[in-house]
Amino acid sequence: MIAEINADVTTTDIFKLQRYFTFLSTAYQRKLEQVEDGAGDAHLYLDGVRDPARSRP
Repeated sequence: MIAEINADVTTTDIFKLQRYFTFLSTAYQRKLEQVEDGAGDAHLYLDGVRDPARSRP
């Protein structure tokens, strides 16, 4: 079912964006997994701060 949100956007567009952001999130999480523990991975986090006592997701 395709519904029009407004003149330029449909529900299909919203679903495509959702899939795109899911892809980006997955790629980001995989990159985090490749970084060795504590080896400069703070730059990969959006807030730039990582609690060392907390385990990696």
